[in-house]
Amino acid sequence: MLDDLRFEVRHAIRSLARRPGFSLLAGATFALGIGATTAMFGVVDAVLLRDLPYESPDRIVRLMGTRRDDVNFQGTLSYLNSSDVLATATSFEVGAAYDEWQPNLTGGGDPERLDAAQVNVEFFRVFGVSPALGRFFLPDEDVDGRDRVVVLSWGFWQRRFGGDPAIVGRAITLNGNPHVVVGVAPRDFEDPRLSGSAWGTPMLWRPLGYDGVSPDRQPSRGSSSFVAVARLNPGVTLERARAELAALSSGLEQQYAAENENVGMTAVSLGDAIVGDSGSSLWLLLGAVGGIALALAATRTMTGLAGGFIPRDVTIAVNVPVLGFAVLVTLFAGLVCSAAPALVAVHSDPRAALGEASRGSTAGRRSSRLRRGLVTAETALALLLLIGAGLVGRSLWKLMGVDIGIDPANLLTFEMALPSSSYPEDASAVRFYEQLLARIQALPGVSSAASVNIVPLSGSFDCSTVTAPERPDPPEDQRVCPQTRTISPSWFATAGIAPRDGRLLDDRDRFDAPLVVVITESLERSLWPGQNAVGRRISLRDTVAEVVGVVANVKHVSIEEPSPPLLYSPLAQRLYPWHTRRLTLLVHTASDPVQLAPVIRREVARLDPLLPLANVRTMEQIVSRAASAPRFRTALLSAFAGLALLLAAIGIYGVISCSVSGRSRELAIRAALGARASSLIRLVLEEGLAPVTLGLAIGLLSAFALSRVLAAVLFAVTPTDPVVFATVPACLFLVAVLASLAPARRATRADPMCVLRET
Repeated sequence: MLDDLRFEVRHAIRSLARRPGFSLLAGATFALGIGATTAMFGVVDAVLLRDLPYESPDRIVRLMGTRRDDVNFQGTLSYLNSSDVLATATSFEVGAAYDEWQPNLTGGGDPERLDAAQVNVEFFRVFGVSPALGRFFLPDEDVDGRDRVVVLSWGFWQRRFGGDPAIVGRAITLNGNPHVVVGVAPRDFEDPRLSGSAWGTPMLWRPLGYDGVSPDRQPSRGSSSFVAVARLNPGVTLERARAELAALSSGLEQQYAAENENVGMTAVSLGDAIVGDSGSSLWLLLGAVGGIALALAATRTMTGLAGGFIPRDVTIAVNVPVLGFAVLVTLFAGLVCSAAPALVAVHSDPRAALGEASRGSTAGRRSSRLRRGLVTAETALALLLLIGAGLVGRSLWKLMGVDIGIDPANLLTFEMALPSSSYPEDASAVRFYEQLLARIQALPGVSSAASVNIVPLSGSFDCSTVTAPERPDPPEDQRVCPQTRTISPSWFATAGIAPRDGRLLDDRDRFDAPLVVVITESLERSLWPGQNAVGRRISLRDTVAEVVGVVANVKHVSIEEPSPPLLYSPLAQRLYPWHTRRLTLLVHTASDPVQLAPVIRREVARLDPLLPLANVRTMEQIVSRAASAPRFRTALLSAFAGLALLLAAIGIYGVISCSVSGRSRELAIRAALGARASSLIRLVLEEGLAPVTLGLAIGLLSAFALSRVLAAVLFAVTPTDPVVFATVPACLFLVAVLASLAPARRATRADPMCVLRET
């Protein structure tokens, strides 16, 4: 057996050496196909196939808020609703509420703004993890006054404290108050980042501390900014938990009708909650591609392009399972490619194969039909991929041309949060921001500077219901809840937001002046359709303000979604006091805004050396991140479509080359009888392009049927866009013609007499 194996290997090497061009072409074809498939599988394996790193992850669910008037809505929860449900539901073994938190860390180094989370003390029990150092929270630490304890993440412990084991029991200063470190989470603990991609991976956790707090100091039941996780009791199905949640939330709606009208609750598996819409896109991309060095490079490229599209904080790499997948793909591809000619050979007549008649034998015709069938199949698949890439590419092109309502050029943004320990009054916080803006405005190279509580497309939100006093109050489910923005007067000029009517905010809009607001066109249409809003009154937060101006719409959550209604109030009037603590500052510069960041840090330190700057980035980076998901889909699908086009061209070239080689005697006879070169080229092209034309027809029909799968990820483009469906087949046919010309022209250059003597 070993002798036979050595003989076969030597024979294969000699065969490849005799035709180096074909060998390189075949090797490149395998490398491209297998490398791309392996790279995409690496992403799918890390995000979708690999189990979540928790104990019995299939029993962990996320509680989601629902609305009867919007069947597609699944969002955050009211804290009081979630705590009531978790306290009474029998489906859950343990549950915990979760909220984002971004404290300022001071002492022992430069001040730093941390991504963190506030949780019920049962949070770590839900995931079944044990501390790497110290302990997790105790039940009596979820009580106001005893809640100043924290658990550090492993990475933050290593980075900030050098992995010092004596950190347990030590106090660190957060927002000006000491918090005792009681433990360190294990190295492999993966916080599910339940608050969304706008927040980074938590560096530490602290208790919510709402037990024992008076109702007026707890979050309002009507305010839904929390999420909750729970572990199902053994034997309890997700369907049973959903049924119990529906019954309990129905009871809460009856008990608290004003706050809970139309509000419900459901549960989804934690894996589905984390992956969300990304899962379908990743499976689609993997299906699109169905060489190890190529896989490694492609994996690095994909993770770089993904941005916020990858929903889990995981390491994506070509590891042992992925390499195993690559080996299986390689073996399968080799088996399939070897089996077809082997089957043809098995069913051929040996006597015919040894004689002259073999050239026109049944086996030869069967082999020719097989090759033509393969060309048809790969042409159809290439067209399907190219149309998909064309649709998402055209969608991205239209998306990037959308007016987001602001001018992101030369805008630097950074976030700041003022701790109540240093700024106990809202007025002191306002004075700080006004002084800082004045200092920044005076810096060389600064055109203007402004502040806002939430920057567009950052992923955060804050809305408040408003009404028009002169109109009848609409039903609860039809009330307008615009996004609320607290701004400095220079906001509109700094962000480049166009005024539409009335005036903008200015320095006369102080705390002791009448309340005024500026609204967007979409809010004007919602409250006063077809009418001018300037000078009208608007009711909000148990008070009334005058609308003094209307400005252009601005995108908020994403570029794809319609611009929401927005309401702007002046910072000095403190209409929303909680906005005065945490603001984002925007600085418009005459040149590269990043160069000014160190200078701005020095100005902040001169006013308050304990205040850190967080999330320092340009507005163009924020806009780019908002488009990361469609850009990722477009880049990958385009890359795989280009790969499919290349493989199709190689296949067409190879099949026609093989066909020309098999018909060399016939072509030589035709040439000897006086056939012109143009007629021989036409003859070869007609035979070679016939399966291509059939493949284009099959691919078009398949694309019409399957392109609707992409409907959910397209923007301003129909799944049967005529531009894409007209240009892509034409381009693919042109590529097929070019791939066919080389072997066709080579056949016409051969000397007929030499060919006849050789055959």
